[in-house]
Amino acid sequence: MSHSPFPNRIEPSTKEVVILFNSTYIARSNSPLLVWEVPNKPPLYYVPESSLLKQTGIVEIKPLTLNGFTDDGDTTLSKGEGERGGKEGKEGKRRWEAYELVVAGKKTYFTVFRVRREQGGGGGGGGGEEGFLRFEFGEMDAWFENGSLVRLPPKNPSRRIDTAFISANIIITIGGTLVAAADNAVVLYESGLPPRYYLPATSVTDWALLKQSGKVTACPYKGEARYFSVDIDGQSWEDVVWYYLYPIAESGPIVGRLAFVTGRAGVSVTINGDELDV
Repeated sequence: MSHSPFPNRIEPSTKEVVILFNSTYIARSNSPLLVWEVPNKPPLYYVPESSLLKQTGIVEIKPLTLNGFTDDGDTTLSKGEGERGGKEGKEGKRRWEAYELVVAGKKTYFTVFRVRREQGGGGGGGGGEEGFLRFEFGEMDAWFENGSLVRLPPKNPSRRIDTAFISANIIITIGGTLVAAADNAVVLYESGLPPRYYLPATSVTDWALLKQSGKVTACPYKGEARYFSVDIDGQSWEDVVWYYLYPIAESGPIVGRLAFVTGRAGVSVTINGDELDV
């Protein structure tokens, strides 16, 4: 079991989120939270405590002897976006509790975080405290968003992807050896990140230098990425090339193209003579 310190950013969502575990719907909510546990990473859904579906005889919940408070931060969630707040005393900090969930004999865990909600308007009266459940995304059978099956964490509603075709002289050298050369690329612009240049796969000068890596990563904006390592004269540069065979629609132009890591020792990526270092 793992849990994260309560995140630095939370936003309300109006999407319907349904969670499936051991072939059983365990939660359904039209008011989840989007939670950023790590800056510059996709958020996760936390669902209200009241959304847990407690089918008698199927779902069993057991409290664990784990609980506590996060290090700092205001727990207030207002109707504005990206509320963070400041430090306050222990009685006002975000509180968490851990539980074991058993569904038809299969076990998992979830964490409950206590969050204060403000009521909008000027009428007076506080919003009170509300519990939100954090499930490990990859441990669930499936997640559904507005009725659609999703295999990746939710998207950041304020992040966007743009792509553009460019003509440019692009040179990739690794360990002083020319690995790829191209006169065009698809540039992928992603909010908060440096642009990435995706070259035609035929720009590789010698495919014997590339070795398929076992690494696979997933991004809700681009899809599932697979990697190559580069071996030259007995030296290996691990996972320095990646590609998407089935990108998300908004990133469609990068399909089958290759991107090379920048800022890695021994790897040089130049665009019209200017080296990229990020």
